[in-house]
Amino acid sequence: MGLDVETRLSQVEQAVLQMAVQMEAFFERIEHALEREREERQRALEEERRAREQALEEERRAQQQALEEERRARQQALEEERRARQQALEELRRAMEAMLAAQQRALEEERQKQQQALEEEHRARQQALEEERRTRQQALAEMRREWERQLREMNKQWGHLAAKYGTLVEDLLSPSTPYVVETVFGCPKEKLVEQAERVRKRQQGRSMEFDVLAICPDFVLVMEIKSQGRAEYVKAFVEKLKQARDFLPTEYRSLPIYGAFAAPHLDPDVIAFGERQGLIMLAVGLPLLEVKNSPGFHPKAF
Repeated sequence: MGLDVETRLSQVEQAVLQMAVQMEAFFERIEHALEREREERQRALEEERRAREQALEEERRAQQQALEEERRARQQALEEERRARQQALEELRRAMEAMLAAQQRALEEERQKQQQALEEEHRARQQALEEERRTRQQALAEMRREWERQLREMNKQWGHLAAKYGTLVEDLLSPSTPYVVETVFGCPKEKLVEQAERVRKRQQGRSMEFDVLAICPDFVLVMEIKSQGRAEYVKAFVEKLKQARDFLPTEYRSLPIYGAFAAPHLDPDVIAFGERQGLIMLAVGLPLLEVKNSPGFHPKAF
């Protein structure tokens, strides 16, 4: 009886040991399967990361290519605009030279005709009698009145020509205002609140005229355009800027005011004088209106 119990206990122990071995083998297979699954997931994640990095790199290259193409297009557009402005300026110069040459020819012909008439009358006066001399004097008086009338008319025409040249300089330079505003202050054309030329304002019995008035959201630019760049013009413009705020619309009087002085040509000493006053100095160049201030110059707010 005792042997049977020991035999059974031995059999049970063997069965338990065998089962433990089987369970250990089973858990090892499960552990291997989990390890393979983890490695497969790791590989999948790595492939997904590489795919995302590749997609991002391709997108970056596409954006960079698009930006480069846009830069080239803008550069080409600016070059075409520069050529068109230069051609327009050259055509305008030729037209003005032709007009002045035609007027000079007309004046020379008129002078020769009058000179010839005077010579003929001088010869006739030498041959005439006293009575004819009186008649000649009367004719000379009439001719003098006519000459004075023609001289007044000619001076009037020259005055109109000078006035026309003054407005011509303004018409030529004022369209470059958006370029100046963007170049100096970084305010693009589409953000300009207002731009006007030859603005006349009245305030409490006083008046002021602005050649160009450009308003951006955070500042006001007043531009003075002259046919000649003289230091006294610059000095007078500074005095005007000191009073300009009183003539601005009410909603813009709190903004800082900057001044720009423009002329077809500016001597270096005039540019230096304007810089000391805190003015933006502009003259004809490439593009049509070019900033002539020194590098690092900061305009003064009035």
